[in-house]
Amino acid sequence: CLLADTPEQALPLAVELDHINRARRELQAQMSEQAQLQWRQSECGHGHGIALFDPEWHEGVVGLIASRLREAANRPAVAFARAQAPGMLKGSARSVPGLHLRDVLARIDTQAPGLIERFGGHAMAAGLSLPEQHLAAFQQAFDGICREQLRPEQLERVLETDGPLSATELSLSTAQVLEAAGPWGQGMPEPVFDNDFEVIDARCVGSDQNHVRYRLRGDDGSVRVAMHFHGAQTRQSQGRVHVAYSLAIDHWRQCQSLQLRVLDLQPCEPATPPAKVGDA
Repeated sequence: CLLADTPEQALPLAVELDHINRARRELQAQMSEQAQLQWRQSECGHGHGIALFDPEWHEGVVGLIASRLREAANRPAVAFARAQAPGMLKGSARSVPGLHLRDVLARIDTQAPGLIERFGGHAMAAGLSLPEQHLAAFQQAFDGICREQLRPEQLERVLETDGPLSATELSLSTAQVLEAAGPWGQGMPEPVFDNDFEVIDARCVGSDQNHVRYRLRGDDGSVRVAMHFHGAQTRQSQGRVHVAYSLAIDHWRQCQSLQLRVLDLQPCEPATPPAKVGDA
């Protein structure tokens, strides 16, 4: 497509590429939903380390499945698919802070030589392959080491924020300053804020309708656009919500506007009415 000499040559290639990309996204969404359902229904759902396999999963997207499982469960997760070699599984793993994935795989390899055929990676992400017949043994060994090394409080999902932004701070200029201060990443996380808002409307968007586009009204009366990616299952259509978010810049037709990137959204707890005092 990029090497096409004319727009007429590039257009059908671009259309084909778009169709392939849409199919890939739909496949990823289906596999992620299947993985989370399997996790909740399986014995692994009660463990410290999750290792799941489905014969219908594609080896090219097991990394995404592992990431979604780790986010949903706040536990180290491994997703396996059948590899091209007969009888072999290819796995992708994602970890949580406090557990070095490659060290875990190395320990399993030392304790049970031959269980894993090959592995590699670093603290937060790794890949491995093993014979399908060794899956149950790997699941048990992986959960056992995770159970040894992770304390119960490390399995609790905690989202740290920098607190609320005032009405004047919640602006495009603040987002531009933060964008210029990046890049953000491991060891230097992007600033996260939290405020209460009122939901004006919430619309599912995307080819798989798995994302939510909110319009939120702040205490100053201003309405701001917010995107919650993969947030359809927790969509709030009305009422007051407490939102943890980062600031983003939406670039559209050479214009810039502020957009909140939702990381967590929960209904606000109703205020407790004052106690009634009876006549003496």
